Amino acid sequence: MIHLYVDGTFAANVSPADMKNLPAASFKDTEQGKDQGGWWLRDVIRLYVKESRLSPASKLTVTGTRQGTKTAAITWAQALDPANNIALDLASDGQSVKLVSTMAGLNTRDQWIQGVTRIDIQTKP
Repeated sequence: MIHLYVDGTFAANVSPADMKNLPAASFKDTEQGKDQGGWWLRDVIRLYVKESRLSPASKLTVTGTRQGTKTAAITWAQALDPANNIALDLASDGQSVKLVSTMAGLNTRDQWIQGVTRIDIQTKP
């Protein structure tokens, strides 16, 4: 389960059942050219947060604990940019989710966030 916080307050547990109704993400990663899938991060956020609360500078921090605690910080504008291909994808074990992307700084396997457990959204920069 991924815990979602907005401005420091718990907002929701991201439900896999809810994500299954979202459009599928699909792109080839830049490191190995392999197909990556899952769900676009922007669509997952929109399930739980009204977009009117977000500005292009709103900060999204995604935390994973699979290979030690690791975080990635991106803006809402970066999440919206289709060229960045920012998605939540099921890990190969089928039990956890990883944050994947083609965006510089988040486009290689060692930069991906494995075992995503938390998403923090800071609506005002």
